[in-house]
Amino acid sequence: MNSKGFTLIELIGIVVILSLVFLVTYPNFVSLSKTEDNKKYELMVKDLCLAGESYINTEYKKQNPNQLKNEGDNVTILISDLITKGYVDKKMKDVKTGNLVSSRTLTYKVNSDKTLECSYN
Repeated sequence: MNSKGFTLIELIGIVVILSLVFLVTYPNFVSLSKTEDNKKYELMVKDLCLAGESYINTEYKKQNPNQLKNEGDNVTILISDLITKGYVDKKMKDVKTGNLVSSRTLTYKVNSDKTLECSYN
C-alpha cells in the first residue's frame, strides 16, 4: 500500500522531539535575554553619566567654581536639567522600567583620586 502522509504515532513523535528541544533551549534563551537587558541598562546609565559629566565640566563648574574640588564633595543633577540644556534626548526611556528618564537624577561624588563617581537614582 502506498500512502501519503504521516501516521499519528509519527506526528506525536515529532511533537515530543520539538517539545524536548524547546525545553532544553528555553532557559538559555531567557538567560541570554536578561544578559542583553542588563547590558542595555548599563550602557544607558553610562551614557547618562557621560552627559552629566559633560554638563558639569561645561556649565556647572562655571556657576559653582568652588564645588567638586575635594574628596567627598558631591552634587545631584536632575536629568530634566540635562534634557533642557540639550545633553540628553527628551524621549530617552529607562530600559528597565520603560518610563522617561526625565524624573530621575544623577549623583556625582569626588573620589580620592579626584575622579567623579556617578550613580543613577
